[in-house]
Amino acid sequence: MSVPVSAANAPPPQDAPAPFSTGADSFHATNPTDLILRSVDGFDFHVHKDVLQFASSCFKDMFVVSNGDAEHIVRDGKPVIVLTERMSVLHKLFCYAYPSRSSTQAQVDINYLDSDFVHIYRAADKYNFVYVEKMLEDVIHRYVQTPFLLCLNPYRLFAIGRILQLPALCKASVLSAVGSVQDPLTLSFPEMPLISWTDAQKLLRLVDQYRAGARAKLDTIFGAKAYQLSSTQPGKRFVWFLDEHSGSCSVNTQSEWGPCAEWFPLHVAKLRKTLSTSLPHQDVVTRAHIQELDSSHRAMINSCHQCSPLVTEQLKVLSDISAAALAQFHQAFEQQIDAHLAG
Repeated sequence: MSVPVSAANAPPPQDAPAPFSTGADSFHATNPTDLILRSVDGFDFHVHKDVLQFASSCFKDMFVVSNGDAEHIVRDGKPVIVLTERMSVLHKLFCYAYPSRSSTQAQVDINYLDSDFVHIYRAADKYNFVYVEKMLEDVIHRYVQTPFLLCLNPYRLFAIGRILQLPALCKASVLSAVGSVQDPLTLSFPEMPLISWTDAQKLLRLVDQYRAGARAKLDTIFGAKAYQLSSTQPGKRFVWFLDEHSGSCSVNTQSEWGPCAEWFPLHVAKLRKTLSTSLPHQDVVTRAHIQELDSSHRAMINSCHQCSPLVTEQLKVLSDISAAALAQFHQAFEQQIDAHLAG
């Protein structure tokens, strides 16, 4: 819990930044402190025993141990306990643990994960700062529930999730990384040295598997030439796969599906691009992309006696089929993610 350091070997003391110094902008200035907690890199935090005991049951036992230590360090008449964390970590930890009373007191920012987040979380758990740990867990929960925040840096959030053993964050980060345009091989973030190469490879494999699986599912659907809305109705052929088209809607005989309306392969090419950047699957987004036509494609359709009356209705059918298939795929892949992360 603490590091035994003799007075002879201790580095020259220097105060931690406000509000844990002894200056005019410190807590000490209005309510004298009775304890010093020294960081491993030699910064002294002037704190109040009663505040720490209220925030953490751990410190009550620590005070008993330190008072019985024949070689304990004293500065300015106050006992000194040396901790194993760096100044930057302890400063934020104590700022979060103390009641908010100072403009120099760091606050948790939901839109910005501190570079020391993992170390602060671990220290809060180590020293039993229950409120601080709960506050940091609430931040993580907010990220899990907010795709916009997740997509800012899913690879870093995955690393945080693996290091702190937070499976919900790991899973949400994998799914967010599926739609990320970030190149993981060029990224750098504070937790990178803390995550294993095996975990990093696991994330990259899952992302690649989701993208490939979703595209294969869509390609199968796009290649189906007929559909059946219910078992009691006869099947219908998609209009873009019919043989005769007119106006500017010519027949493409070289498409991957064989002969079809000229606009359909162009529409699918656009879909592959837009849907790949809007993964993971979201029902509303998938449907909207499939049903939305470029103006040039719409002009071809409107000039065709075959396509014009049926395309809007049949694209909705295609979007319904696609959304249902991707939802099934997505649900199955979530179970696959759980299995990979548990291994």
